[in-house]
Amino acid sequence: MLGLLESLVGTAVVAAVWIVGAVVGAFTVFVGLALAVALFHPDAERARRARGVLHDLLVIFTSKGSSE
Repeated sequence: MLGLLESLVGTAVVAAVWIVGAVVGAFTVFVGLALAVALFHPDAERARRARGVLHDLLVIFTSKGSSE
């Protein structure tokens, strides 16, 4: 019985690590793309919208659970 519990906990930990890694990776890619578009895109309107998206992503990252 204890071996089964250890196996289940080990599997859950591995799954949680993969999920957290995927979320952090996706967030990093989104911030990087928004930053690249905001800085280097020749269309001023698209760059302005990318700055807004970048701002929203960074607000999500820096919020500590408080609602505005």
